[in-house]
Parts: sequence; structure tokens; C-alpha cells
Amino acid sequence: MKQIHKELIKLLSSAIRNNSIDNINYCDKELDGIFQEAIAHDVYQLIYPMLLKSNMSKSKDLQDTFQAWKSRTFISGLRQKRCLASSIKVIDELQKNKIDVVILKGLALRYYYPNPDMRSMGDIDLFVRKTDIDRTISILIAMGYEVDDSDSKHICLTHPEQLNVELHWELVNTENYKKDVTRINEQVWSNLEYIDFGNVKARTLNINLQTVYVCLHMANHMLSSGFGLRPVCDLVLLVEKRKSDIDWKLVRNTIIDLGIDDFVSTLLVICNKFLDLELIDVIKTEVLNKTHEENSTELLKDILESGNHGNRTVSRTESRVLLKKNKDDISLSPGNIFKYFSMLFPKAGEKYKYIRKLPFLIPIAVIYYLISDLISGNFRVANRLTYFIQTTNTSHKRSKLLKSLNLR
Repeated sequence: MKQIHKELIKLLSSAIRNNSIDNINYCDKELDGIFQEAIAHDVYQLIYPMLLKSNMSKSKDLQDTFQAWKSRTFISGLRQKRCLASSIKVIDELQKNKIDVVILKGLALRYYYPNPDMRSMGDIDLFVRKTDIDRTISILIAMGYEVDDSDSKHICLTHPEQLNVELHWELVNTENYKKDVTRINEQVWSNLEYIDFGNVKARTLNINLQTVYVCLHMANHMLSSGFGLRPVCDLVLLVEKRKSDIDWKLVRNTIIDLGIDDFVSTLLVICNKFLDLELIDVIKTEVLNKTHEENSTELLKDILESGNHGNRTVSRTESRVLLKKNKDDISLSPGNIFKYFSMLFPKAGEKYKYIRKLPFLIPIAVIYYLISDLISGNFRVANRLTYFIQTTNTSHKRSKLLKSLNLR
């Protein structure tokens, strides 16, 4: 792990607990590097209040970075207050129309942080009954929202002035998992907890399902392009604040049923080792093993490279296409070679379909394509090769990691 990542995690571990760090000292280049990494993981807001109390805040050499950090944090804080206001408005309107609604993700987890407004959220995640989907959409459209996108488990609605709403009727995309995960959707309405927003009381998942869902959500992103440090902090604070309320046996059995137990165990090693989460004895003695310890290094590396939502680099984002299309095999098989060729030369995939059946003709197709590209004046093969190599390398590394975590 790079030194800059060590420092970021050290600061983050203290910041999420509202602790101070004495005698921290960075030069401007180091502090700016930490700042950029914090931005990539969308956790800069969490760290700034602690840095402001440190001895470094008065250093003249660091004022440019401190000012940039302050400005970005201030803007984010204002945005989060606005996000909360729009969330309350949506929840209130749905409740007035007798829609059963459960809040998910950031809106439910922000209150575990010392300053909830410092835990950023990019949209409003709401869970409703499948039978209420059409009526919920009609209510949101009447509020000025428009349907933007959808998949098998949620619909996204956008608003020109308000936070986007993601409307869920399933907690997880079932097609990503080896085991049957549909049962978890049936548990949503059991023993719901309440969060008081002042004039509005909203319901959220019970603590056991909340713990499972935080892990499941990360697993879902892991199967796509990855996740960053922010959801790891969510898990640390959730477990730390509610440790005595969690039925660990029930949580453990549910995680095993979902087939994500090795992933979660490896994640807990990271939380314990790097973010100072104290684990209960039964987890340390009966759950964690040497394999989880070994896999934690590669998983943490993937998390750090991922950034928030796994979209830090184009090659990383695009690698999820290969992983999705080739769940069990990303080797250089004839079928995969055609897909790789289409990635390297995106406009040539349809023209040279014959290489799918006759892969030994790929060199001829490449030469012909390069000559055509050169004659047309659009010769960018070096960039394409670099992109191709980065994307396939990322895909191979992530495929290997997913298999070691038993997510594939």
C-alpha cells in the first residue's frame, strides 16, 4: 500500500470517530495528494473538520490546499443540507399518499457519523412495495420528477432542481449471485426501525438486515467495477455504534445463505486491521482465517484503486463489461478474442465478424484495419493499445480476486 493511502486511512479512521490526531505534519505536496485521494473516494468532507483542528491548519505553506479543501467541503455541506430537505419532502409526500416506504443507504447511515452532513449522498434511495411502484412514480412525476433509467431492481427519477430518486423494489440484483438471494427481499418489512427527521418519521431496515445490506451493497458493486472507502466507513460505524444490538448469529447465517461470507470476512479483516474496528471474539475465532487475511491485501488494493463507485478510470469502468460478459472465463478463447478485438478497434467488430469463427485470421484483420486507419488519417493505434492493455489487465486481476473471494 502506498504511503499516501496509509495516511488517508489513518486520518479517516480518526475523523469518523471525531478523534483528533496530534503532531501530524505534511508538506504541501503530501497534503494535496491526500486531498486528491479523499476526493476520489468522496470522503474529503469527513476529514476536513479534524484537519482544521490540527497544528497544520496555521501553516502558511499549506494554505492553498487548506483553502481548496475548505471550499469544497463547504459547498458539499450546503448540498447535503439541500439533499436532506428534498429527501424529507419526497418521503412526506409518499407517506401522505399511503405509500409504505423504507429509506436505504446514505440517508439511513448518515446519522452514525459525528456530523451527518459530512457524509455525502448522491441520490435518495427508497424501497417500496412492487405493487406500489406505478403509483409512487405518478406521485414523483407530479412533484416534477422524470423517469430517467431503470433495471431489474430499481428505477431512477431525475429532477432539474432536486436530488435524484432511486426507487427500489428489490434490495439486490439477483442475476449477479451464485446463490438464491431473493429471500432477502422478503425480510425488508420485518421489525423496521425509525429515523426522526423532525416533522417526518421515516422507516429503515432493522439493524440485522441493515448490517447485511451494507455488505451486500458492497458485494454488488464489487461484482461491477468496485467500491471505495466511503461504504467501508459506513460498515465500521454501523457495527461500532450498534454492536450490542446486532444478532451476529443471524447476520452470519444470512451472509452465508447469500454466498458472500468470504467477501464479508475479508472486508472485516480490513476494517479491523486498517480502520481499527474491534471485532467480537466469535468473529475473530470462528469466522476469520488465514485466507481472509491473505485476500485482504488484494481487496484493499482494489478498493483504493476503485475510488467512489469504481469509476475512477475509464479502463476500470470498461473492464466491468468484460467481467459481465465473461463471468466464468476471460481467457483468450476464440469467443473472447473477438470481444477483445472489438474493444481495441470498436468500429471493426461488425466488419470483421469472420474472426469469431476463424481467430487465426486476426493478424490479417489487424493489419488490414491499421492500413485503413492510417490511410484515413485517424491513426490512433498507440492509444487504443494502451487502453486495451489496461482494460484487459484490470479485468484479469479483478476476475481472479472475485474468484478468491468466492463471489464467482
